[in-house]
Amino acid sequence: MMKKEYVVITTISTHKSRFVIHKDELQKMNTDITLTDEFAFDWAKDSVLCNEIKEFSQEWLGDSFIDADIKTEEEILQLFDRENDYLKNWPVSQKMDWIKNWRETDV
Repeated sequence: MMKKEYVVITTISTHKSRFVIHKDELQKMNTDITLTDEFAFDWAKDSVLCNEIKEFSQEWLGDSFIDADIKTEEEILQLFDRENDYLKNWPVSQKMDWIKNWRETDV
């Protein structure tokens, strides 16, 4: 009888995002100083991190593989609960149904 083992692949999906703001608008946000290019870069970066500038464009650059592993059914259920905390109250049968329905699209 085959063991109930699962292949786990971990990836990081990478996007290139671009943000655009006119220097005059940055200066309006910083009236106490004269805006140099260096300060404009720093202030714009901080504004992006604080979600104050809307995205100008985005391009998906692909997935990078981080690791691969083999896990038992028990380990998969533990991983499911840890990484899908909001679903951990599902019964085991529902979790296993979701895991076994692994195809992204019907082939």
